[in-house]
Amino acid sequence: PTHIMEVIDSNNCNGTFTTPSFDPIPIPTFDATDAVICPGETAILTVQAIELSNATNLSYSWRDGNGNPLSDGNGISYLANSTSGELQITGLSENVDPYEFQVIVSGDNLCNSDPIPATVTVNPVPKILEGQPVNILCFGEATGSITFISEDATAGGDYEYSLDNGTTWQGAVFNNLPAG
Repeated sequence: PTHIMEVIDSNNCNGTFTTPSFDPIPIPTFDATDAVICPGETAILTVQAIELSNATNLSYSWRDGNGNPLSDGNGISYLANSTSGELQITGLSENVDPYEFQVIVSGDNLCNSDPIPATVTVNPVPKILEGQPVNILCFGEATGSITFISEDATAGGDYEYSLDNGTTWQGAVFNNLPAG
C-alpha cells in the first residue's frame, strides 16, 4: 500500500506527497521433521524452511518438549548442528509416548520465532515368547520345522522372521529344515 505524507515547514506551509508502495515480504516459516525408530537406532530431526523470505544467518537451538536446553544423561546423548538444524539423538528407549522436542530458529530478518515441535517415536522390539521346534524324522532329512510364538498375538501377525541373517524373510513357520 501507499502512504500519504503531509509536511509542514517553519512558515506554516504544508505539502503532501505519496510514498511509493511497499511490496509485502512473506513471513519466514519453518517446520521440523518427526522420527520413528527402533531401540538402539539414532533419531535424526531436521528443520525445513517452508518460506525462507529474506531471512539470513539462520541458527537453530533445540530444546526438550518443555523448552529446556538439551543435556546428555541417562544414556541419552544429543548432537545438534546449530547451522544446519540437524539434531541426532542416541540412547532413546522404548516409550509409550513419543519423546517431544522443539527447535527455535533465529537469524536476521526474523521478527518472531515460535518454538517448532518435533517428536521421536521409539517402536517396541518384537517380543517372542518361544520357538517351537519339530525334530527331523530321519537322519539326513530336512523335515524339521520351527514355529515362533509372539508375546503379542495381535502384533505377531505383522512380524517377519529370518533364519539367514536377514537375507530372506517370511512368516512365523519355517518348514523343511535340516538338523542343526
